Amino acid sequence: MTILEPLAQYDMPKIFHRIGQNTGILLLVNIIGAIIGFLMAAALGRGLGDSGFGQYSFVMTWLLSLTLFTEFGLSTVLTRDLAATPDKTDGYLINSLITKILLSLPAALIILIFAPQISPEHNPEVITALRWGIVFLYSGLFYSSFTAIFKAHQIMTPILWLTLGGQIVLLAGTVTLLLREQPLFTIIAWNGISQGLQVLLAFILYREVIQQNKSRCTECNPPSSRGIDKVLIKLLLTTAWPFALAGFLAALQLRANILILAYLQGDQALGWYAAANRFVETGKQLPGAFYAATLPALAAMAADTSQNHNLQKTFSQARLSLLAFSLLAAIGAIFLARFILTLTYGAAYQPATLTLQILTLTLIPATQNSLLIIYLYARSDERFVNLLMGVGTVINLSLCFWLIPIWGVAGTALALLIAESVIYWPYKQRVAYLQESLVSR
Repeated sequence: MTILEPLAQYDMPKIFHRIGQNTGILLLVNIIGAIIGFLMAAALGRGLGDSGFGQYSFVMTWLLSLTLFTEFGLSTVLTRDLAATPDKTDGYLINSLITKILLSLPAALIILIFAPQISPEHNPEVITALRWGIVFLYSGLFYSSFTAIFKAHQIMTPILWLTLGGQIVLLAGTVTLLLREQPLFTIIAWNGISQGLQVLLAFILYREVIQQNKSRCTECNPPSSRGIDKVLIKLLLTTAWPFALAGFLAALQLRANILILAYLQGDQALGWYAAANRFVETGKQLPGAFYAATLPALAAMAADTSQNHNLQKTFSQARLSLLAFSLLAAIGAIFLARFILTLTYGAAYQPATLTLQILTLTLIPATQNSLLIIYLYARSDERFVNLLMGVGTVINLSLCFWLIPIWGVAGTALALLIAESVIYWPYKQRVAYLQESLVSR
């Protein structure tokens, strides 16, 4: 079996084997990322203190949000489209990178010019850190195109080595900077530099792995153009804009609430929230591996009407697995929240206990919603996803302005839990409708 053969050609056991194999690799990737990310958060939380950790979280929230905006959904398009047409890889890679560079220019200018206005109370450390974050912005955009291609070709091993090497370098450098009591901007800059090293290694692996496999494929179409293709850039933008809108709404829903908390409650409150959220983000890494492996598989099966039964069976089993995982995580957090916060960050972070408990409860609707979204993406129903994400974002942010002044840090988590729960039922009904339409064919 070559990497370029469509997954939908295989019978059910082979489909599950491939998805399981890819999920296992990506799960290991996410476990490594979660462990090192957890160690990073613990080191930063203790080394910078709750206020300094809040400043770091504020800067990274802005940078990650801008990265998501300027990403414009292009990496999702690469994974979905190249899973079906792998011979277009070269052209998609080059032109996606060019498109990202063009789209990111306004974001870079915003950071450079308006950093003082963005920073709460015009904090000079935060201003400098934001500007150095441009390195992180561009390295992240480039890196995501390479990993999207590896996922589309269902070659997950390079992502494992990239993550392992990059995260170890990031952690080692960050700890060194903290021990030397270096300013915040050096830590942010190191985030970008270490990610840039991952981009370089990703390019080397791309040349070695993807190109070699393509050269061995005797049934592939001729390779796509490797130069700048204005028609392809236009096609990428046209195809990607629903995903871009989804990314914009996701950023608003998951990150705007953090910024609202920072502006309303200050650095210390944001530090508490960041400490609690780190555990939940770590928990999301586990199902995240399954999402990444499932999207190209579902997309391939959705493109072949003879695979309708396999598509529905795969989806149903995935939902049950995610439900079991999120329930166990929520129950564990209810009893252990205070203990693990104190053990990891110190007694200063105990006020985040209720926040952590509520945030973990959001995993129950959030994991289901994420899988439902992937199914809808595979069925090319991005418009409905965007509509519902818009509704959820409005609910979430509106509740933040109401609940944060009353509940403080926990109000941010409560707003997110309510929003995720409200939009679950419309997602479920939409998927049920699409499944019925397949049965009636």
